[in-house]
Amino acid sequence: MVIIYEDKREQKMLDLIKDLCDELADKEKCSQETFLKVAYVFENYRGFPDDAWPEDVKSINVDKYDFLLLKDCLQERISTETDVQLVATAIWAFGKAAEESDKGYLSTLLARYVDQDGNITYQVMCALGNIGIKIFENGGGSVLDVEVNRAAARKYLNLA
Repeated sequence: MVIIYEDKREQKMLDLIKDLCDELADKEKCSQETFLKVAYVFENYRGFPDDAWPEDVKSINVDKYDFLLLKDCLQERISTETDVQLVATAIWAFGKAAEESDKGYLSTLLARYVDQDGNITYQVMCALGNIGIKIFENGGGSVLDVEVNRAAARKYLNLA
């Protein structure tokens, strides 16, 4: 079946989302830059424009279907990625798309990584904060406060 698009912007959006999902699925192609572009798309969808966005992201209108598709592709990458730096960046990008319905998923990630990696723990805590769940002690946190963050994460996990 051939689909003819009246709106070239719509086709550009579909191409960008498809390309990003393809990159996320390919361990060799997926990089920090991939996650950065995914985060830009999520912020675009949420209406947080930024002059730093690449032109291909600025020029599209992301709809709910493509937002959810890209989010699913990112979750799949998070579940299969073994490089902790890439996992942390992927979770940072996911935090840009996090919704209340992601609380269980994010809590599972927090439980998985709390004793493994301080940066990942911090990124999950930030993502939970983006949906209104405050875990950091005294209202803020730093990626450098690994043990403080772990203690706060463990406290949250025991209460969650």
